[in-house]
Amino acid sequence: NATQSTTREFQRFPTPSANSRIEETNVDVLDLWVKHYAVVKSADDILDNHAPVTLAPGTRTGMLALARLHKAIAFATLIEAFEQIPIADLGGAPPAFADRATVLAEALDLLATAKADATGTPLSSEFTGGIVAPGLDLLNTIRAMQARYAIAAGRYEDALTFAGEVPPTARSVVTYTTLDKNPFRDPFHGVRFFGALSSFRANAESGDARVDMFTTDTVLTGFGGATLNAMNVYRSDADSIPLFSQDEIALIRAEAHARAGRLPEAIAQINVVRSGAALQMKDATDLPTQQAVLDEIFTQRTYSLFARGLHWADLRRFGRIAQAKVESLPYP
Repeated sequence: NATQSTTREFQRFPTPSANSRIEETNVDVLDLWVKHYAVVKSADDILDNHAPVTLAPGTRTGMLALARLHKAIAFATLIEAFEQIPIADLGGAPPAFADRATVLAEALDLLATAKADATGTPLSSEFTGGIVAPGLDLLNTIRAMQARYAIAAGRYEDALTFAGEVPPTARSVVTYTTLDKNPFRDPFHGVRFFGALSSFRANAESGDARVDMFTTDTVLTGFGGATLNAMNVYRSDADSIPLFSQDEIALIRAEAHARAGRLPEAIAQINVVRSGAALQMKDATDLPTQQAVLDEIFTQRTYSLFARGLHWADLRRFGRIAQAKVESLPYP
């Protein structure tokens, strides 16, 4: 309705005839900017003011690692949405804006220090039992984010190293309850502000188990006439949100190998993901060139990492940004 007119700038996509530009007054653009910088502010409050506070050594280092992890994620998320962002001198005069390479380098530096914090002193039971959220694996989340942002920064060998540090059984989630509710449940299933593009199901390889895992065959008609399918994730208020997955780690390895020209190693990692999706294995006959391998990695990321907030960055990194509504958001 008219009261939601600014958010319609997103909902009209991807129907070209109904599409419209995103205005600087769009409340969702402002929300994205403000909430991530609120995270940065909270992290900086800890990093800048912990010294005078009496804390057990393993509590202090855990809190510093957690602060740097969240600050890195906030910066890296913002730089995938905006062309440039400020990362220093945030509390005074209008700060300088940094480009993507600089921001990703800063995020990786923060994560390196966070890892040193988390491993240099044994974490206290006070931290692990009462401060860090249940289900959040601090050290392996740091390692996974190092791999994620290293591949984004084009540091392929570093990405491979970081991915190799994540154990094959590692899992890390943001947990919710019926009181502290998953924020995606209502917009996905209550008011249905979001649906999956119909192409997600229509273009899927036959037998791909991820299609029904993430979506249903219920057809929704989006604003402007776009054909959508209902989501099949975050149906409960208490559903957790994964911070990373083993499929993402395998596909980071695949991409690092592929971009370095090691195609057999890349295909082996692709097959790890295809096997989990109940798909047949690929070989060099199916994927004879580097571009073919990269195209397959993009496809597998599209299906394994559905609704994880990574696809827009993937479109940019794989040279497909023309498929997005915009390359970067306007500044609010």
